[in-house]
Amino acid sequence: MPLTREGTGVREFSVPATMEAETVQQVREIPRPVNKANALVGSTEIGLLYKFNTSSSAADDGYFVLQPDDTTWTGRWEVIRLDGETGINVKWYGATGDGVTDDTAALQLAFDAVTAGTCVYFPAGTYVHVAELSITSVNDFSIKSCFATLFSSATGVAISGQGGIKLTSCSDFSVSQLIIDGNRANRPDAETSNHLLHFVSCSNGKVNQVTLQNSVTDGTYMGATDPTDAATFGRDLLYMDCIVDNSYRNGMTAVNVRGLAVKSSVFKNTIGTAPQAGIDLEPNPGSADPGVLGVSISGCQFYDNAGFGIQISDDVEGIKITDNSFQTCDLGGVLINGENIVVSHNSFSNFDNATRGIIDIAADAGNLGILIDGNTIADCPLVGTNYGIYTHGSSGGKAQIRNNIISDLTGTGINVNAASDIVIGNVISDTTSTGIKMSGVDSLAANNIVDTCGTIGFWVTAARVYVQNNVCIDIPNATAGYYLIQAADASVIGNQARASVSQAGHVAYRFDNDPLLCALNNADNIGTSNTYFYNGGITLGFVGFNNGGTQVAPTLISSQIRVAANIFLEGGGNLVNGQNGPQLIAGSGTPESVVSAGIGSLFQRTDGGASTTLYVKESGVGNTGWIAK
Repeated sequence: MPLTREGTGVREFSVPATMEAETVQQVREIPRPVNKANALVGSTEIGLLYKFNTSSSAADDGYFVLQPDDTTWTGRWEVIRLDGETGINVKWYGATGDGVTDDTAALQLAFDAVTAGTCVYFPAGTYVHVAELSITSVNDFSIKSCFATLFSSATGVAISGQGGIKLTSCSDFSVSQLIIDGNRANRPDAETSNHLLHFVSCSNGKVNQVTLQNSVTDGTYMGATDPTDAATFGRDLLYMDCIVDNSYRNGMTAVNVRGLAVKSSVFKNTIGTAPQAGIDLEPNPGSADPGVLGVSISGCQFYDNAGFGIQISDDVEGIKITDNSFQTCDLGGVLINGENIVVSHNSFSNFDNATRGIIDIAADAGNLGILIDGNTIADCPLVGTNYGIYTHGSSGGKAQIRNNIISDLTGTGINVNAASDIVIGNVISDTTSTGIKMSGVDSLAANNIVDTCGTIGFWVTAARVYVQNNVCIDIPNATAGYYLIQAADASVIGNQARASVSQAGHVAYRFDNDPLLCALNNADNIGTSNTYFYNGGITLGFVGFNNGGTQVAPTLISSQIRVAANIFLEGGGNLVNGQNGPQLIAGSGTPESVVSAGIGSLFQRTDGGASTTLYVKESGVGNTGWIAK
């Protein structure tokens, strides 16, 4: 029958049935070939193809070279080297892959044989080991299988070194199509070096289609031989199409690395000891700064981790988190520390808990250059006081939060507490609390849409906040205001407040402190009998139409207040010019003895005729002194 080696480049040979063997010993027992030079035999035990070499007298090593049991004829069975490649089959060194036998020594012998250009191959099976398998200072090699399992059976105390595979000072390598199982259910968890993949000062490496499961520490750990020397850091590592499941501490920990790409992988069910993140970018204290630089994470899934999906710690720079999916991580989606961090076009859903924000910029003055752009946060029944996007007051500030969509959230959509944060172009709908809260001085909220959020559309509690060109629609419980301004020197310009149904007690714009500028805002159908501008005891001067409620007396209390052209859509009402100044008033009937206004005011009579359409207030301080023109 034909005997082939798929994908090896070896041509097909016709071999009699007697030239097949299940074990190495059966190869030795094969009768003397009639045509020795062309004799071939395949061993299913170790997955090798042998050819008979009539001139060889090499010693039998049990794997590469086999001496026939029939000593009456010379020659040896030798493993065919395929296409000039140097392949190492772990079974050549005695590994069984039977799931029972301890293969540690045989596997390490195979790893010790690795040189440049070598491929270490695991045939199908489960290879039990009790110690970490290591390769040191070798370049240009690969480790692969057809999804064989490397299984740790180490029991008792979880001492350092009982991990999976450890590579030190290696480059230009790959690990692919392998399952590494830490056997966590039968081993003690510990923060010792028992990682399933452990890279120390490695560069130009690729991990592809690898499953890392049940680690007693981390799924993958990336460090350096000398954390104080950036020249020893791992560099240019690629991690793609992998699955990391049920790690004790983190799915992946990057401690010292410059250049890492993580693509199309899954990080789930991390639980045990902090941080419990899917991915943790966290340099150790004393590492050369930055400890982690230049990481991209894209197209990955993070769910059911007891910590954050991704946690970024201090001394980390240049991180891009794009096009990932986050669900049900207990502390939140992404925790951000560091500089030049981009979180863009990710989806976050089904969070029922968060420390503060599902996207959380933490308390560190060094958190600078943060961009949160184009993300979607939806269907998150958060418990407690939590937020969709949060910036801590002690962060570096100047974060840009742009073009995010937040909907169906229990809590506040966006809460910025740091100075000079920028909130632009976001859409927030159906939150149970505030749409956008601005608690950082000198911050900007512009061109946002807040729709059907529970209590307040925009809530300003810090000085010198700019609220410009926003739209706020249908706030169900807006007695505190569609726009609630509780800090001094706010600029509220060009905003809209709209309601589908006018409701008693609702307020469009409420000011509890003197604004710097209030201009060109409008309100449509907000309240049935209350003022559109409510001041909580502070009297504001403004120019505008106020329909549907009582006009607050236009008394200017501060020379710093500059208010102009606030517009309300229902029509009618008064246009007021300055402190107790002239008003432009419209209504039916004569204003004489009816309408109170200052001298110089104008009254436009809607039912007047010749000489009774326009009245001028020429004298008096009350409702008299109106003269028809």
